[in-house]
Amino acid sequence: MTMVKKPQKTFIALLLSALVVFQGKATFRNLSRYSPMSEKRFSRWYGRSFDFFTFNCLMLSDLLSKSDELIAALDASFMTKSGKFTDGLGMFWRGCTGRAEKGLELSLLSLVDLKANTAYALDVQHNSWLTFLTSACCTYCITPAMAIMLRAPRVVRRPQYTSVDTVKQHF
Repeated sequence: MTMVKKPQKTFIALLLSALVVFQGKATFRNLSRYSPMSEKRFSRWYGRSFDFFTFNCLMLSDLLSKSDELIAALDASFMTKSGKFTDGLGMFWRGCTGRAEKGLELSLLSLVDLKANTAYALDVQHNSWLTFLTSACCTYCITPAMAIMLRAPRVVRRPQYTSVDTVKQHF
């Protein structure tokens, strides 16, 4: 990940080490208790973007290169949420009740190793009904660089990409 500068690498390393040892909710104050960083530093860095999809692919590339039976899986999860001003709040299908309910939906893209019977999370997206309605359709980008690296064809949901050229520039 050449596009990540040293300060962001340091922050991500400290964040992941704090997430391993802390107890309770992952608030900025609680994370600052288990790391050398302040609440303000967490607040600043959480406002910036980080490509966790590429990070997860790179972390799993050695492990998954040994397997030849891989499939991509997409799982939608529902979270109940009350209120009127929550971003992405809408009516989504909830499987356990068998009907659409008011709440939030998250989609998790994972890679499943059929031989090891294990799924590895690659990326999660917050599904906003407003974003879905304003776009003509969901944009799916096939990323050949990732497919070659992990030796498995995959389709990745990336709504921010508008053309194949921007995808090539990103990877």
